[in-house]
Amino acid sequence: MADPAPETQAANQSRRAKAAKAVDDARAKARQARDRAVERSRNARQKATTGLEQNPIAALAGGLALGVIAAAILPRTGKEDQYLGSTGKRIRTTAKAAAKAAQDAGKRELDGLGINSDMAKQEIKSLLGKVGVAARSAGAAVGVSVKDSRKKKKNK
Repeated sequence: MADPAPETQAANQSRRAKAAKAVDDARAKARQARDRAVERSRNARQKATTGLEQNPIAALAGGLALGVIAAAILPRTGKEDQYLGSTGKRIRTTAKAAAKAAQDAGKRELDGLGINSDMAKQEIKSLLGKVGVAARSAGAAVGVSVKDSRKKKKNK
């Protein structure tokens, strides 16, 4: 088999070089996007930690509320009824009573500190909103990086 023409070899080398550059550019953009996402995540975590340190009772109440909501949403299963029978019913009843007692105690504690449920909800919403913004921002940065990489590849 004869060697390809020098022009073909040069064209192939040029295409390989362009492809390698596009890959390198995409990797660099992805690293930058990842670094921005990591930084935003650190900032969100720091804000969350600060919020928890400044208002641990509200965080506890929020956690308990989420647990109660999750327990209320999740349906009983046939397996649960089959294996646990009346014991499962006692466990559910006891868990509901414990959750209610925790909720009441948390509410009393918050009331004693002058923190109402609206304030606690607002703090939790604010915190969750900030985490959501950080996650959306990181996702958008990755999307922009990929689009930029594709555009550069098409233009070459």
